[in-house]
Amino acid sequence: PLPDGPDYVEGVFAYREQIVSVVNIGLKYGRAPVKGGRLFLVMVDDIPVAFHVSEILDVIQVNRDEMDAGDAGDKPVSGVLAREGKPVMVLDLDQVFSKKDRKVLRALY
Repeated sequence: PLPDGPDYVEGVFAYREQIVSVVNIGLKYGRAPVKGGRLFLVMVDDIPVAFHVSEILDVIQVNRDEMDAGDAGDKPVSGVLAREGKPVMVLDLDQVFSKKDRKVLRALY
């Protein structure tokens, strides 16, 4: 954990001359922390963030018209689509990181 940082930020690393915050997705949602696993790099606005996740099953490209708004409950998803007969939730970064979260992440640099 970083001093003065939120519990879900495990640390930072340099990647292509940018500082990247590592966010443990389990801790972000009040669940057990992810151990081991993989890092998945995304851009949240202009902030590079690496999600620490237990597993990455696949990375696919989809069109918005393939997604169904559906009801994801309290999950931060922008839609649901079917792949090989299974539902796949599409993560909505705007819901994962609130304006307050983004301000905190920016302050870590």
